[in-house]
Amino acid sequence: MPKVFNLLPNADAFLKIDEFGIQVLLSDLQTGWEAVDLQNQEITTEVQSENFSVSSRYVLVIYPNTIQPIKIRLVSTPLYLSDNGRLLSFNAKLKCSSQIITSTKLYIDNNSSVDPYTQSLSSGKYNAIHSHTSIVEDDEDNHTATIEINVSGHGQNPIFFTCPHLIHDLAFANNPMIGLIRRYLPDFYWEFDSQSSNPTFPFFKFIDALTHAIGDTRLEYGSLYGFELDQLQNPDWIPEYWTNSVMTDINYVRDDYIPWLSLFTGEHIIQNVQNKNGDYYFENAASIRDFMEFQLRTRSFGSNSGTRGSIINSIKQVLIKTKNNQTATRVVALTQNFGGDPFAIRVKTLVNETDDVTGVGESSYLVLSAAEKARPMGYKITHSAEAQFVFTLDDATLGVLNTGFPLG
Repeated sequence: MPKVFNLLPNADAFLKIDEFGIQVLLSDLQTGWEAVDLQNQEITTEVQSENFSVSSRYVLVIYPNTIQPIKIRLVSTPLYLSDNGRLLSFNAKLKCSSQIITSTKLYIDNNSSVDPYTQSLSSGKYNAIHSHTSIVEDDEDNHTATIEINVSGHGQNPIFFTCPHLIHDLAFANNPMIGLIRRYLPDFYWEFDSQSSNPTFPFFKFIDALTHAIGDTRLEYGSLYGFELDQLQNPDWIPEYWTNSVMTDINYVRDDYIPWLSLFTGEHIIQNVQNKNGDYYFENAASIRDFMEFQLRTRSFGSNSGTRGSIINSIKQVLIKTKNNQTATRVVALTQNFGGDPFAIRVKTLVNETDDVTGVGESSYLVLSAAEKARPMGYKITHSAEAQFVFTLDDATLGVLNTGFPLG
């Protein structure tokens, strides 16, 4: 992805398409931008899809109720901890049928004493506006950013505001193509560009805009290949994520590459298991990821399916929750040749750890679903929930001492 990205929420950036590729309806867009007059009284605004600068953004239209200057502002938009210590800047586009003068200010938290950047904008077309840069304090606290744009000379004509961006001002330098291109350019290009302000580094930011896809491709290409021990200066770097392949190392493989890596397990990867009511067992991204890594690591649903171990390990994946909130033992008792039938397998789990049963003797649809992909062809698996495991003579599992099971 581009190294320079918008820190503003989608609604405050007036995006028509959200991060999931779903269209944001105009009626559903709730933005934090507002406009006020000199007496701090709210001015009428509306978001519309006409008079746009780019087709991917809605437009905020401000209808001044006075010929006096007005203020467009976004107050206390939250920043992340990862923004601490970073240099931020703001830019957007404004249009008015009158020639206007803007003073744009960006400040962190309540430090409103920063100087605004003043510009004179031509009438009848969109003009870019900028703020000075502001640095976020490098500490352990979450901070906020406030943006204020004073507009004068509008003659009470509507003002069209769109394409607001709050960015890490120097993030463009993270594009690997910037460093590569600098090698082939005389140094004065960088020196001259570094002296520019509002915006800073306009030439190299333009290069970043042209080459960010190439830079992403270069970084992705490098991340596909892990490092061998003899390629590293320090052996302690081996556990670091960047030394591993995001395509072949199970612990670090990206979700996009999991379907490809699953070709080597012999079965498609399953992301979740459902109970009889259709509810999913794994409730968060971390547990879903653990379940997929289990399949890649053990191949229990693919080339290693059909074994006693694969059945037991597959069932264990859905025994991580307990009804009494104690640590799960995740024990599974498996009996082959059940009832004298060589093609019958019975499994038992504890009621406390079996999510979709409430009493002894009940059969779990969830457990059977987890075992299905590991079931050997031609065999039937049945399930029974128990309050505790009792030592049972002649049982292949419960009749064996020193199993580590909590036998009663």
